[in-house]
Amino acid sequence: MNSSYVNIKASMGGYGGSVKSAGTYEGNFCAIKAMEDSVVTATGNIEDLTTLTILGGDVVPGEFTEVIVTSGKVILYNNIEGE
Repeated sequence: MNSSYVNIKASMGGYGGSVKSAGTYEGNFCAIKAMEDSVVTATGNIEDLTTLTILGGDVVPGEFTEVIVTSGKVILYNNIEGE
């Protein structure tokens, strides 16, 4: 499969995602969307993403392997099919 297609599919939510509230989540995520104002810390390709407040409706794209949701509710979009 063409890598451009895979990247576009992931960026458009084509691999699905899951709604999460307070907790620690591990996986391969390509975006974090806040469903309401949320505080998160994420490990991935963005440095110093700690105790970040994401406003409801905003999206933070990137490659994340761990996301800690301190408060609020987010959608964690999968970067890989079947995750």
